[in-house]
Amino acid sequence: MKERLLEVRGRLAAAWPAAKQVAADGELRVRWLKSARAAQFTLLGVLVAGFLVVPPLTVAVADTVFTPRTSRSWFRTRVRRKPASEVLGGLLTGMYWLGGFGTTAALLVLHAPQVVPKREESSRDVGFDQTMVAPGAAPPGPDPVAPADAFDPLAATIAPGEHGGGSTEGLSDAPKPPSRYTIVGELGRGGMGVVYEATDTVLEREVALKELRRGRLDASSAERFRREARVLAKLRHPGIVQIYDLAEDPASMWLALELVRGGGLDHLLEKEGKLPLGRACALAASLADTLAYAHSERVVHRDFKPANVLLTAAGEPKVTDFGLAKLLSDGPKLTQIGSIMGSPGYMSPEQATGGETDHRADVYAFGVTLFEMVTGRCPFEGDTRSVLAAHITKSPPTPAEVGVEVPGELGALIASLLAKDPGQRPGDMAEVAVMLRGIAAGE
Repeated sequence: MKERLLEVRGRLAAAWPAAKQVAADGELRVRWLKSARAAQFTLLGVLVAGFLVVPPLTVAVADTVFTPRTSRSWFRTRVRRKPASEVLGGLLTGMYWLGGFGTTAALLVLHAPQVVPKREESSRDVGFDQTMVAPGAAPPGPDPVAPADAFDPLAATIAPGEHGGGSTEGLSDAPKPPSRYTIVGELGRGGMGVVYEATDTVLEREVALKELRRGRLDASSAERFRREARVLAKLRHPGIVQIYDLAEDPASMWLALELVRGGGLDHLLEKEGKLPLGRACALAASLADTLAYAHSERVVHRDFKPANVLLTAAGEPKVTDFGLAKLLSDGPKLTQIGSIMGSPGYMSPEQATGGETDHRADVYAFGVTLFEMVTGRCPFEGDTRSVLAAHITKSPPTPAEVGVEVPGELGALIASLLAKDPGQRPGDMAEVAVMLRGIAAGE
């Protein structure tokens, strides 16, 4: 019962930002009230019972507790209720109405995320999760927690044989990239654009060419695309995918990026399940160094997860997809407090509630990724709402609780990375990298 109450509280916390957004928009508010069937039927039941059942019931209960005085005459029997009985009846009636209206309000809040437009509700806005995976690598798959269309408006997922790799001949929307690039084949396709393998004919090198169609994006999406380019240009680290070029024309925006041919960490985990402990710690140590560098440059990734880690042919990790990245010293914000940004399975509690985030949100997401690498699963699994509620309210399981024994030092590190309170998480990812290398050496 306690866990159920915590889950409901977590869902309310996750739905509250969406409810505020809907309440502020007249059109959404009408759609919200019309489509909230559960709240409508609950309110109807509360009203019917409140006028027909509750009055005689409260009188009966109050009279049972405080027996009224009766007097008989030849013509009738008079009942004189005690003042305390009147007070108790009023309290019971008030409690009923408060509970009924409170339940209706809670159902309305829980329904709010279902009417928020997808581009607002799922502010994963990152899309192109595998923008730089070369043909032949395993095709991207849906988020292990969220449905494929939830929190993923731009996901560049392709099925084997579906335009993946090879010529673009026959495609109805054949691209017209900047003149210096020749497209070799398509790598991935999403709701707002496409990713191609291409050749830079000027510098004679292979690139991943990410395209955003102007007809499918608003000013905020375009600015986020430019901000991703600026963030990547700011970061020079072997563990981060390089940017080569940003080009714009009246029809599209293009981002030329380093082409990484080793596939994604998410596909490696799908294939192998949990990784050998030494390999997992060594890989995680490299990723911790990369995040430490990004944080030193005042950049927060905000969507760190295995799908956004690419592997070179030599198995070295490279972090990609900075579409949600936040520059702590940046100018105008593209997102507001109250909007949910990130991927549900890897979202910190402060992200899941739409709160303010800093580098410690990356620390939490790194902890989820490390847990997944050593156990083969995420700490919390299920539908999007239950996962968000779990991140907010539930303590994560230990590796031992999911059947994987790890050294005590690693278990303690994972627990600290997944602390609900950001202040209790490690503050320096460079120190985390040192600890992980020590554990890897012991293995």
